[in-house]
Amino acid sequence: MIEGNYKHVDIHQLNEMADGNSAFISNLIQMFFRQIPSFSEQLDSLLQQGNYYAIGKLAHKIKGSASMVGVTSLVGPMRELESWAKQGVDSERCLKLISEFKNISGEAIDELTLILNDLD
Repeated sequence: MIEGNYKHVDIHQLNEMADGNSAFISNLIQMFFRQIPSFSEQLDSLLQQGNYYAIGKLAHKIKGSASMVGVTSLVGPMRELESWAKQGVDSERCLKLISEFKNISGEAIDELTLILNDLD
């Protein structure tokens, strides 16, 4: 079981999701690491295309991935992005939420890296 206090990662949720299994936690974190660059590129591309509906669908997917690794601080912004984008309005707000995603996910990756290193 992992322990610690982090700004973006809810350790309790991560432990609960993986039932305390270190190998499973490691796999979840590594999968999240692989997904983030793709999510970021897709959000930028979809925003440039003005494809807000697809941004909303992707935000929903990101929300699920973040929840799986306990990055609870991404859930609210992604829920909001999903809602705004599916309405197809306020591109400025969508842009701000995408920027927030990039900032939070970058910091969360740092935290998850520490957690991953502690698992070894």
